[in-house]
Amino acid sequence: MSLILSVNGPGSIWMLADRRLTKGTKVGRDDAVKIMELGTTDGEAFLGYAGLGETAKGEEPSTWMARVFRGIKGDLKSMMQVLEGALKRQMTRHILGFPYHAVLVTALVNDLPMLYEVSVSSSGATAIKRVLRADGPPPPFGLAGSGGDYLLNRRDHAWMRPLQRLIDAYDRGKIRATAMADHMAKLNYEVHENEKTVGPRCIVVWSNREKGKVHRSGGGIEYYTGTTREEDKPGIPNISRGTDFQAVSSVLMEHFLESVKPFFEEGKDEPDPMDDDAINADLAKLPEDPDETLE
Repeated sequence: MSLILSVNGPGSIWMLADRRLTKGTKVGRDDAVKIMELGTTDGEAFLGYAGLGETAKGEEPSTWMARVFRGIKGDLKSMMQVLEGALKRQMTRHILGFPYHAVLVTALVNDLPMLYEVSVSSSGATAIKRVLRADGPPPPFGLAGSGGDYLLNRRDHAWMRPLQRLIDAYDRGKIRATAMADHMAKLNYEVHENEKTVGPRCIVVWSNREKGKVHRSGGGIEYYTGTTREEDKPGIPNISRGTDFQAVSSVLMEHFLESVKPFFEEGKDEPDPMDDDAINADLAKLPEDPDETLE
């Protein structure tokens, strides 16, 4: 199962996803990416999920969702409808051993925080739910997965207050983003020690409001093993207004590394110039249309 935790602050949104895949009660691996980033015409969102970790052929839902959204421009509400339809058509046959597959969505829409849950059951029933408090705005926390159940079932809910203090401090400029991310990773590890379907590794992402009082736009990502930040930060699937930014970045990085190879390996005074024509040719080969097939 999973721990998916979203945090909505006055000036930023955050999401944590653990990295464990399980098969029944057995641990599969601890390097899954259960989260993606989505740029819409009215904002941006992080999508984390609980339920199916990967298909029998090894595809993770995060890469699948990126293909679903690829080539499509729309506001967040319409993109949630796109996802709901794809879940109904493609996901149901893969979750016969699960009660449901749920996608938790924390977003900034027109620079205001929103929280959604898009789900599908093994019977094929789907739902899009916008999560609100009685007074209108979204609750400060969203949870999904077995780790979410563990936190919700803790009688004292002692984890909430420190997290609320930290997000408030970050949005006032009193602490660094890494202090907030570190605390979320520590919470993930605490859940892991009590709920073994949640792994010790996790990913934390965040994005700031464009008109925040302290932080204006921007964001970041941290990978953790336990409570230790990992040096390698490979990124997550990222579709922004239809463009597959992860695929584009991969092409650009490949050409950059090729250009600097003579500088490091042959001792040249400077890197070779990058070949714009070759870059554009490789970019032109990238798929641009949506593909919801889930194998």
